[in-house]
Amino acid sequence: MKSEPTNWEYQTLPKSVSTEQLVQEISEHRSNEAFSQLSSYFIPRLKSFLSGENSFEPKINDIIQETMLRVWQRAVQYT
Repeated sequence: MKSEPTNWEYQTLPKSVSTEQLVQEISEHRSNEAFSQLSSYFIPRLKSFLSGENSFEPKINDIIQETMLRVWQRAVQYT
């Protein structure tokens, strides 16, 4: 997945774009750009959340990849 920031810093979305709009773009147009923005926004947050749970540590990247894959595959269900 291309969307992983290399430094894991929290990304912000432009004020004119919401996560709901990005999911809608993914759903309606299969937009790689929207998916990249959504991933850049959520991946650091997911990593931070999962890092607090020691039992997840060895599988954090797998969990995040699976989560983002499901977002891509099921975007149409979220709109």
